[in-house]
Formats: sequence, structure tokens, C-alpha cells
Amino acid sequence: MRVKGLTNAAQGANTGKNTVPLQPQLIRGSILVPFNWSMTINPGDSDATIVTNLQTALKSLLTNNSYGSRGFFIGPYETYDDKMEPPTEQTLGYGKKVETNRAVYNDEFVFDEGGLDYFKSVLTFRGKTSTYKRLDIDLAGNVGGCCTFDSNGNFTGIAGYTLSRLYPHDRKNPNKSIEAEYRIAYTLDNSAEYNENNCTIETGVDMIGFVQNLGINDVNIVPTGPMVAHVATFVITAEDGGINLALTLPALMVLGNFVFTNTTTNLTLTPTGMAISGNTVVVTFNTADPHWSAGETVQVSLASVSTVFGSVGGYYESIGTNVANVVMVA
Repeated sequence: MRVKGLTNAAQGANTGKNTVPLQPQLIRGSILVPFNWSMTINPGDSDATIVTNLQTALKSLLTNNSYGSRGFFIGPYETYDDKMEPPTEQTLGYGKKVETNRAVYNDEFVFDEGGLDYFKSVLTFRGKTSTYKRLDIDLAGNVGGCCTFDSNGNFTGIAGYTLSRLYPHDRKNPNKSIEAEYRIAYTLDNSAEYNENNCTIETGVDMIGFVQNLGINDVNIVPTGPMVAHVATFVITAEDGGINLALTLPALMVLGNFVFTNTTTNLTLTPTGMAISGNTVVVTFNTADPHWSAGETVQVSLASVSTVFGSVGGYYESIGTNVANVVMVA
């Protein structure tokens, strides 16, 4: 394993060739990382330590309890379209050519795994160039990004590439000859990050498989109707595919995996029981709960990603409109 990019290009470099050169392969997937995210790398560490630290950092990033601090894997990519714009030049009066603008990297990738549900998730990142940067993972397990340096020009680690465009295209419908096509386009904001400041970590492992196993599944919690005699019934499904989790993941249906919040006071209620009934989940509340108040609303959501993982060994979350709200009754 090697880290390529330890030399600050501004300080100069020699041109001797290594007998085992590191060659970038086809990019197979990307990770959208929070804008200020970076990982510290100590070049003196062993190969195994750097790989372990990288995997630990990416696991922490991709499964972070806080959505705003989380990274997101996009892919795997099936095809790549290089729409790079060449550098522009100006010819002066005596024939001298001057570069007026560096090349612009426009990368477009097609992905098809996950279908329409996954595409709709990717679509939520459209235009968020001030929120996310991009790391790349290629076929060989190399992880690419931008080098970071301290004030003295010493290498400190890796960050994502800054983007000026992050655009999941509208989907393209299938016909008799082609499948439905889902495409995402990126434009790099700074060509230097991709060239003289490029940092590539050669891991020697299947990094695509590693990060794919860290995906968090959105969960929908929907009440079947109003609360009756302090008992509420819910249908709980996976957003991706609409799979009923009461049937396929019954271990999730325990009180410790959920949070029950009075939306008026923002205080937590403690139900007395949760049970699976057919394809629904029945929750019994305690009207003697000090935070119970008839006419107010209780919001039902999953507990933190780490709490749920500790219970079922998988990554699940309910956010935004995926939570349930029911009115408490006397």
C-alpha cells in the first residue's frame, strides 16, 4: 500500500520512475463528504495501519448519527463519460500563446443498482456544492482525493475534491433497447486539486464492497389510523422497496429502538409495550406518563443509527417525513 501525494508540488519534485507505478483505474464510486471533512494520515505508519485508519474513518463518516456530519456513497458506477473541457489559450500579437484558463473536469457517471428508490435519494444532493466534496474509489480499491498540508507545506492527510457542480440528472426512461438510466454529473472547482494536489491511497482491498455495506436504510413509520384507548398501530417499512420490516426484521420492533416525543414539550414518553400484530406494530402508551397530555401529539421515530445497529446489526434511520405523528387521547 502506498500514499501518492506526499510531496507538495509547489516545492518541486524529481522524475525518477518507480518500478511498481501506481496507476489510477476506472472510478467505480464516490463518497460525498461534508465540506470541511478531512482525514489525518501519518506517512510513517505501516501500510496496514493506514488502511485500518482509513476504513475506520470512512465507517465513522458513513454511519454518523448526525445527518449533517455524515458522508454518502454514490454508485457503483456502470459507465463514465469524460466531458473535460480543454484549457483555453490566448494568442498575443507576436504569436505567443498564454494559457488563460486551466482544463475543466466535467465527470458524468451512470449508475443502475437500486433503481428508482435509490435514484430519488441521490437526487436530494443536487446543487449542494457548498455542503459536500467528493472522494473517489476506483476498481483497484484506490481512494482518491485532495492532499492537505500544514502551514509549512508538510503533508497532513486527505480531503475531498471541491465541486462547482453536483447534478444528478433527471432520469431517462427505458425503451426496447436500453434500461432506465440514472446519471450524476460533477464539475471540479479547482483543477489543481485533481493534479498537483491529488492524493491517492492504494489500499489493496475491495473498498467498494466495504463502503456499500455501510449504507443507512431509510425507514417509514406510518400510523394506520388515530390512537384508540392509548394504543396506536403502525406500518413500518423500508423506503427502498417498501419492504414490511415487521415481517422481515422483527428484531427491530422493540421499544429501545424507537423514540417517542411529545412534540409540544419536546419531552420523551415511555410506552409500556410494543408488539407485532400481523404486518403491523402495536404500541401501548401509559396515560399516567408525566409527559402524556391528551390532545397533544406524540412523534414516533427510530433511535440513533448506532443504537439500532447495536440491536439488529444493520443501519436504519427515520428522518424528515418518515416519522409518524399521532394525537394522544385520554
